[in-house]
Amino acid sequence: GTDANGCHTNSKTGDYHCHNRK
Repeated sequence: GTDANGCHTNSKTGDYHCHNRK
């Protein structure tokens, strides 16, 4: 899932990123 900002951490790479809807 994602956090309150629609972001999450990639479980494989540890990269944190967001999926923002406009």
